[in-house]
Amino acid sequence: MSLGETSKLLLESQKIFDSSEDLNTNTPVILKMLWQLVSSIDGRLKSIETAVDSIKDIKRELLLMSAKMRELEFKVSETVKSQKHVETSCQVLSDMFDDVKNKSDKRDDLINKHTEQFVKHSQDISKQSDQIKIISTNFDNLKKQIADTKSQHSDQDEVRKLQNTVLDLQCRSMKNNLIFTNLFEQRTENVEEKLRAFIYEKLGIEHHIEFGNVHRFGKRSNDRPRPIVARFLYHKDLRLVLDRAKWLKNTPFGIHEQFPNAIEERRKKLYPIQKEARKQGKHVVLVRDKLFIDGMLYCQDENDNENTNATSVKKYGYRDSLLTTPKEANRPYKRPRPSDTPPLLNDSNHY
Repeated sequence: MSLGETSKLLLESQKIFDSSEDLNTNTPVILKMLWQLVSSIDGRLKSIETAVDSIKDIKRELLLMSAKMRELEFKVSETVKSQKHVETSCQVLSDMFDDVKNKSDKRDDLINKHTEQFVKHSQDISKQSDQIKIISTNFDNLKKQIADTKSQHSDQDEVRKLQNTVLDLQCRSMKNNLIFTNLFEQRTENVEEKLRAFIYEKLGIEHHIEFGNVHRFGKRSNDRPRPIVARFLYHKDLRLVLDRAKWLKNTPFGIHEQFPNAIEERRKKLYPIQKEARKQGKHVVLVRDKLFIDGMLYCQDENDNENTNATSVKKYGYRDSLLTTPKEANRPYKRPRPSDTPPLLNDSNHY
């Protein structure tokens, strides 16, 4: 029942009460009208009670909706926090990516730099290989000349001169070479990097040394590592390494110059003499295959025993012998390179 119907019902009730004062009005009619009015009011009250129950249900629903809204607000708040955390993580990842990119760019630059150096070293090695080929060709030619000379002439002095010339050429080709012994060998290794680390840590040489070629030589053995031969592009670097070879005393490592096999065999015979002379407090210098004791050239006869006393020396001095050696080799005087460091023979697993 709407508000308009309620107003109409009240007006009719007022009319009934007003008509009850009229004496002509019939009492049953009035009662009937009152009954209808009361019934209408009762229906209205029932309608109101029903509406009130509906309002309670609506209130209950509103309370449930309010609880759900608070739950949604909490979830939205958590979602906002998660979003902020995700944004922070994304920023951290972005910073990490930028850092990785910068490092990658630096490494690319470093790789390009090493590539350029590798190309340069490859060109140097190619030049050295050409020189070695020329020396090898000259050596072969000299060997042919020696063979022809032996077949055509019986003059042993001429043959000896040619042999000395060949040895001198071999020594010249090896003048910038050093041999490093007892550096630990691995199947897969960068020999040049291993040698650089050894020079830096054991000899204390920090500046970059330019090598023409670095490699191991000889047959593989499980008992000991193969030696390493290194060609120095600059002789001053070779001298610096040789001067600091004394730092390796009482260590298993060794550094010495490279010589042809014939020269090396002669030197091996002189090592015991050199050692004995040093024990006697004498000044000893070993130049190629010549031993000088107190400035005098040591001379051992072919018939002498290998244990000949180290005091057996020729009657001319160290300087005189230096001046006569190049003449015998048919070349101008050149100051020889001293090397009194014999190769060490101990094993080591450090390098």
